Amino acid sequence: MKSRPILACSLLVLLTACSTEETATTTKSDKVGIAECDEYLAKFAACIPKAPSEERPTMEAGMKATKSAWQAAAAAADQDKDVLRRQCKTMLDSLTTVPSCK
Repeated sequence: MKSRPILACSLLVLLTACSTEETATTTKSDKVGIAECDEYLAKFAACIPKAPSEERPTMEAGMKATKSAWQAAAAAADQDKDVLRRQCKTMLDSLTTVPSCK
């Protein structure tokens, strides 16, 4: 499955891009507050049960880390929300390459 490395790399790039030196307070909400990010998380969550059982824990951990990073970035006052929106849109578009999301 060639799409897993692409998704993993995309998540790594996104998490690196969203990280800051300061720790932002994250909410315990399931929402990021940016439509494209929330849509990606909902669609990706729907893919997890369709994935092979051995891949599900990794996918769940990745989704949790992505959500936390996006929530922190969305909560940061100095974060450009349009940049985060574009990153989420790119990730949303990449779901078509994930076999369990087809």
